[in-house]
Amino acid sequence: MSKKKTILIDGNSLLYRAFFALPTTLSTSEGVITNAVYGFLSMLIKLIKDQNPNCLAVAFDKGIVTFRHDTFADYKAHRPETPDELRPQFDLIKEVLASLDIPIYEKEGYEADDILATAARQVEDGSDVFVVTSDKDAFQLIDDHIKVLTTRKGISDIVIYDKERLYERYGITPEQMPDMLGLKGDPSDNIPGVPGVGEKTATKLIQKYGSMEKIYDNVDNIKGDKLKENLRNFKEQAEVSKELAKLHFETPVDFDLNECKVHWDLGKAQETFSKYEFNTLFERLRELTPEAEKEAGFKPAIKQSTFSELKTELDKAKTLGLDFLISDDEIKSILLCFDEDVFVLDAKELEPLKPYLENESLKKTSFSAKQMIFALRFNDIYLRGLAFDAEVAAYLLEPTKANYEVPELAQKYIKTSVAILDDELEQAAVRSNVALKLQEELDKHLKEKGLKKVYEELELPLVPILAAMEYRGVGIDVRVLKEFSKELAQLIAKLEEDIYRLADEEFNIASPAQLSKILFENLGLKPIKKTKT
Repeated sequence: MSKKKTILIDGNSLLYRAFFALPTTLSTSEGVITNAVYGFLSMLIKLIKDQNPNCLAVAFDKGIVTFRHDTFADYKAHRPETPDELRPQFDLIKEVLASLDIPIYEKEGYEADDILATAARQVEDGSDVFVVTSDKDAFQLIDDHIKVLTTRKGISDIVIYDKERLYERYGITPEQMPDMLGLKGDPSDNIPGVPGVGEKTATKLIQKYGSMEKIYDNVDNIKGDKLKENLRNFKEQAEVSKELAKLHFETPVDFDLNECKVHWDLGKAQETFSKYEFNTLFERLRELTPEAEKEAGFKPAIKQSTFSELKTELDKAKTLGLDFLISDDEIKSILLCFDEDVFVLDAKELEPLKPYLENESLKKTSFSAKQMIFALRFNDIYLRGLAFDAEVAAYLLEPTKANYEVPELAQKYIKTSVAILDDELEQAAVRSNVALKLQEELDKHLKEKGLKKVYEELELPLVPILAAMEYRGVGIDVRVLKEFSKELAQLIAKLEEDIYRLADEEFNIASPAQLSKILFENLGLKPIKKTKT
């Protein structure tokens, strides 16, 4: 049985790192900047996948002034203001974390590191604890059960520090990290340290004497007059710096390990992920969700049927939800939805269904009609009476989006969490049912935005036209294309000869490295600006 794992995340640290790792052009179709939230969630999902934790919590700083300011008024004084594009994303990430049922801990006057230090020491169920942060002061937490997980570059290059890794990198033990920071300081937090003492000098002193206190007990024996002078002159500053670097292990927070159990409601998460258009991230989250939870959302009843059994229902129907199970443009199954239940018919029933599919008076609703119309043409059937296409309506309402998924539209417009299914027939059943339910709500939104006329008179009539164009295809003259290909090959060959003549040697023109050498070294051309090649 694998050992339990608890992950504790410094929310401020990870959000800042994500913000500077990803461009602020990453935003929703409505212009809401989400780069930091996206990066944070990407790493969070990676952590869940890689570490498979039992428990997970996130801590944030709260307030500008902390208890450390009582010790040193200029603590963090030189830290730049939070960028305007980042500030609103703190509320966004907390909203998303809440949708994942991940608890958030904050305490006025304390930093996230102090909360994590307190929480890590309170984990007493035998778990391995992983503290996720980019702050070096967290290294003092490391023991046999607590490790620090930090990012080396951006948000994807992750390093796990245990006692051995810490000593290998810094040459000190976890308990000596406050001594290290007290001596060399920490510019990011405006911890001054001792002038002239860098990481190497601090490491040598700590390795030789063990602690700051013992260094000062032996200050007369330290070599180097300037170093000795600085240590003496800035003793009080060094002691204050060490105190600032120490984490607080008794932060007054009600940390509850049971509250941190990893679980999420996929439907609730989907609503928030859809709101901020994190479609790719949601798919990654979905892959980590147990099968039983994926199927917990709405899915209609599916009933196998035949044309003869449904003829009476078809004769009196005014609207029909329609979908097909299609493979390589071939219809495998027909799905009909009159209200709630979805009826599945074999493809051989297409022939008796033809009069109904071509009946203009029987209105059809579909989630995405173009592929169905295209597939029907191979069966000599012309779909008529198309009254609603959910995908086209959604496109008109949000034209900048890359795609329009059933779960997202169902959650957004009819507040329904649909089951996340792998079976293609079940997916088609959900589409046919949801399309019927979306019609009224999307129609209302089209009217509100003044797009109803565009939808009915332009976009919807275009669907069968586009399908017909795809069915017919575009004629090409193969002979002309072959001749043109020969002309291009001759032109390329001549240009290559000219290039080799000018370069005075043959080389791989497609290689940026070789081309760079020829242009900037051999020919002596000056680049406009420095580039990777």
